[in-house]
Amino acid sequence: MKQRIYLLFLLFLLGYEPLFAQRTVTISGYVREHSSGEALIGASVQATAFVKGTTTNQYGFFSLTLPHQAYYNLRVSYVGYAPVIDRIGVERDTLLTIRLHSDTLSAITVRQQALRTEPGLLSIPVQRLKQIPMLLGEADLMKALATTPGVSIGQEGSSGLYVRGSSPEQNLILLDEAPVYNASHAFGFFSAFNPDAVRHIDLYKGGFPARYGGRLASVLDISMKEGNNQKARQELSIGVISSRFLAEGPLRKGTSSYMVAARTMNTGLLFLPQNIRLWAGKRVENLTNVWFYDLNAKVNHRFNDKSQLFVSVYHNNDFFKYAEQDKSDRTQTTLRWGNLTSTVRYNRALTPKLFGKVTLLYSNFAYQFGGSSRTQVGEDVLLNSISIRNTVRDWAIKTSLEFTPSPAYTLRAGGEQIWHRFYPGRISIVESSRPEFDQPNESRPIYAQEQAVFIENDWQPRSWLRLNMGMRMPYFKVDQTTYLSWEPRLSVGVALLPQLTLKGGLSTMIQSIHQLTSNGIGIPNDIWVPATQKIRPSWSNQRELGIYWTDNKTWRVSAEVYKKRLYYLIDYIQGADLVSDFRRNWQDIVIQPVSGRVRGIEAMVHKTTGRFNGWISYTYANSERQTPAINDGRWYPARYDRRHNLAWVGNYQLTKKWALSANWVYQTGYPVTLPTGAQIGLDGEPRPIYEDRNNYRMPNYHRLDVGATYAFLTRRGRQAAWNFGAYNVYNRANPYYLEPQTLMRKTQNGTPSGSVYDRMEITQQAVLPLLPYVSYQLKF
Repeated sequence: MKQRIYLLFLLFLLGYEPLFAQRTVTISGYVREHSSGEALIGASVQATAFVKGTTTNQYGFFSLTLPHQAYYNLRVSYVGYAPVIDRIGVERDTLLTIRLHSDTLSAITVRQQALRTEPGLLSIPVQRLKQIPMLLGEADLMKALATTPGVSIGQEGSSGLYVRGSSPEQNLILLDEAPVYNASHAFGFFSAFNPDAVRHIDLYKGGFPARYGGRLASVLDISMKEGNNQKARQELSIGVISSRFLAEGPLRKGTSSYMVAARTMNTGLLFLPQNIRLWAGKRVENLTNVWFYDLNAKVNHRFNDKSQLFVSVYHNNDFFKYAEQDKSDRTQTTLRWGNLTSTVRYNRALTPKLFGKVTLLYSNFAYQFGGSSRTQVGEDVLLNSISIRNTVRDWAIKTSLEFTPSPAYTLRAGGEQIWHRFYPGRISIVESSRPEFDQPNESRPIYAQEQAVFIENDWQPRSWLRLNMGMRMPYFKVDQTTYLSWEPRLSVGVALLPQLTLKGGLSTMIQSIHQLTSNGIGIPNDIWVPATQKIRPSWSNQRELGIYWTDNKTWRVSAEVYKKRLYYLIDYIQGADLVSDFRRNWQDIVIQPVSGRVRGIEAMVHKTTGRFNGWISYTYANSERQTPAINDGRWYPARYDRRHNLAWVGNYQLTKKWALSANWVYQTGYPVTLPTGAQIGLDGEPRPIYEDRNNYRMPNYHRLDVGATYAFLTRRGRQAAWNFGAYNVYNRANPYYLEPQTLMRKTQNGTPSGSVYDRMEITQQAVLPLLPYVSYQLKF
């Protein structure tokens, strides 16, 4: 029976192409924005006399095969743009470029699709996400996504996303198809993506198409702007915490364009006087310096109507330093981390029905921590230092084909090859007082290869039914160990009524790389490592079902349920980390296998048009872990278990110049492991006692942010805007961390020290109070 099921599945994967009794013609081409020439993703293309239509792909390409006739009226539409109806002569296959004009009278909304199959797909325009007030007025796309169902953040200020009860490293983050391994600035208070450089975002929480793989929880697919190929323009924004600059324009009008966007933190000049004193050897107390920058650049050239070349680069870097210095002593701690990605992609319409692409990718993430102290004792100078460095570097090539023989069927197939190099936790500790104590740990570079092939069938056999069925086959090799897997994918969309759709999905996902997150030190030292012979890849099975209603004008309502099982996750013994156990190999200090189970309910009500628009979202999620090595094998709450999440986002266009916005979020506190008591050690000092893992929860989190934008024209006719607002309006003391404190009490007689252990108290520490902000934006 099982063999028959696999046989039927493979027969379906071989493809389906309807046979036409009459002659057909194919209308294909691109849909682009008129003012900039950028491709429009998901634009609707339909022949008015034909029931079925199609939508543009990720690169703005469409293919529509129709029964032969002299002409067709082709209707092309995209939300926020005026629809176009063209009378097209179709005596033979025709290639078009259709340009849409922005319609300022149309409200921005989630793009309208025909019948879609992906449950859990979230696609909200970047402009809408940028309107949500965030910390110090810094537009943050990652945190804005955390106001949608099924997505939450970690601790206060963090930009890591917890998607459906999973950890941040289980999210595949792609920027122009290149993986980004760390998506945070300033310890997570800001995300690493400049919103001015981003054109489009898709977040898949379930119903994963077979073209995506390598992570368990979600896929965040981010596309950079291509650059305006019609006219040059610049944009400058100066805020409290950072400044941004964007420049784009044609290299050759209508054919080639460029885009450059840069952002930097405005703290460099603030800390400059103290840094000068440090360099000069003068006394410095409590010097703390935090700074970041990021840079996006992209060029593209269209050779003809069929082919186009894109080259993009992204680089970001964070720097942190703490130092103290006097005449004889100096202590310094530094921390650096950053990403560098590059993408070269060639697209070509090979035939009117066949679209292909080849992509070359590079991604590098580097992290470096250093701590040093210099102490002068008489004529001797004692130097002590610790350094931690880890990197992950990828080279990759991807290729794919998209074949659309009819409006009812699309076949996608492709493959990828990735060459990984991991350098996990290269740690060295030096003490000048102990010359022999100078050795690195046992970690060495690890080289691995990852391949995958996939096939997707997108089939709409009836106007009310659509299926996406695919298979992905990943292969992973490290040293002499190999892992070959199968990842079946299925998603179904059923139109119960013209305005009511039911969607369901089944997905198997494999993740062959792990992230080691230290739980014994207060600095971010996340380290990426591959699966090995000893540490196996993780994998998950997810099922989801959702119902979606829209009035096709103003309102969208959705509700989804999901269930997920995870296998071969990793964890630590309490208190273990790569620093305290630096002499050991990382494989000896992790626990595997760890199993996980997640289930949840998500709901969203979204008003998409009108002077007042926004959404309310609610999520209930339960995420647990289990392993024989923790809690005696009993299930325990995962670090990412946030049971209740409620968010409200509202935007109101008060006048032509004034726009108001606000958002309120509530989240259940996440689990933490706290000591249940203490005992006196042999040295007379109290030692904390830990029992169950994640035995307490942080206090519940809630916050209100408000913002206002005043848009106007300068005397020179340039567009400008002032942005005002406040973060955490009612000054809620949301905890950043909890600090255990051991209290002693004095004794009349008995102990030599005159005190004994009394009790342990937990102190809540908050770091982000009410924070007003103002920023200025100029377009020229």
